[in-house]
Formats: sequence, C-alpha cells, structure tokens
Amino acid sequence: MDILLDTGFLVALIAKDSQHHDTAVMMLKKYGHANFHTLWECVTEAGHFLNNQGRQSLLGWLADYGLNLHSSRAEDLKDMAAYMKKYPNVSRGKGADIADVALVFLASRLKSSHIFTVDRTDFDVYRTKAGKPFTRLWLED
Repeated sequence: MDILLDTGFLVALIAKDSQHHDTAVMMLKKYGHANFHTLWECVTEAGHFLNNQGRQSLLGWLADYGLNLHSSRAEDLKDMAAYMKKYPNVSRGKGADIADVALVFLASRLKSSHIFTVDRTDFDVYRTKAGKPFTRLWLED
C-alpha cells in the first residue's frame, strides 16, 4: 500500500506538543508495512510550522526513515494551477494550497488515494485527477 504524508501529519509527528503527535506516531506503527511518500513542498511547508530544532528533527527523520521523497514535475505546473481553480473555497476560503495540490498530482502518479493528514476538511473535498475521493487514514476513523 502506498500512503501519502501531508504537511500536517509531518508536523504532528515531529512536534511533541502537537495535539495529534501520539496519534501520528501510532499511525506509523499501525501502517508500518506501507510505502510512505511525501513531497518537498510538504517538507518545506512543515518547516514553516516547526521551530529550528523541529526542522532539524524532521530532516533527520526523513533521512533515517527511508520514505519516498518526491518532487513535483515542472510539466505539471499549469495543470496544477488549473486544478487549483476548481477549489476556490477550501482552506477556509483561501483556495487550494500548493502542497495539497502537489499531493493530488503525486497520488495520480502513484495511483493511490490513501493519505495521512490532520486536514479533515480539504482532503474530504479534493479528488484525484481521476475523480476519486481521498481515503484519510487516521486512528479515530
């Protein structure tokens, strides 16, 4: 199983004071057999929410865990911008976020719609490029 890791999950995993930290740790254990994937966009966005020690811990975890770290493709950027126009009201009315849209496109490349995210609202709305809803994997679900 291929599972995408969203920004919020990465922050929850690293920030021990996050309300979702314990759940994030348990999710990794529960699905430890899976292939985990994230994007540089999510890592960069997570770094914005973490302090310096947290950013260092995140990079160390990424290096040690051995997950698949991807980059968006330049040839997808116009399609990503067009996709964003479909979702003007997500993210509390601010519109689709670049890291989220990059995950949508990665999901299409991987042919997987499973995601670890604390973002319950946006990923309930987003659809893969093929129109499939995302499957949020979380302990409470």
